[in-house]
Amino acid sequence: MSTVEFMVGALVMTFVMFFPIAVLVEFQSINTLQQQLDRALEMAAVEGGVTTAIENTIKSDLERQGIQNASFTSDTTRGRVEKGSVIEVGITAPRPGKNLYGAIMGLIGGDNLDNDYLYLKGTIISEYIPQ
Repeated sequence: MSTVEFMVGALVMTFVMFFPIAVLVEFQSINTLQQQLDRALEMAAVEGGVTTAIENTIKSDLERQGIQNASFTSDTTRGRVEKGSVIEVGITAPRPGKNLYGAIMGLIGGDNLDNDYLYLKGTIISEYIPQ
């Protein structure tokens, strides 16, 4: 067996062993962020928009679940809007496990994800009624 064949075989084995782990980390991160986005949307619908308390709660929960440095996007509806108005919420966070995922994808010529972020956005109708 030549050195080239050995190296190709080693790369294939590395990819086969670690790709499922990298994908699991990726999907788990997206799922966690989606759950917290849904929660933020539900809370914002009741409050009429994203408040500081909602923002702090979501960021804190994301940190406990392993997603650090999450932030709400600039187009997130802040302040209060009345019932029937559209509320937009966007959350962005650095991709957890990006070094593992990028390295595994690099084995097959994929892009390196060193600066990649997860970004999710959603909308909901406000249920807030001013008193």
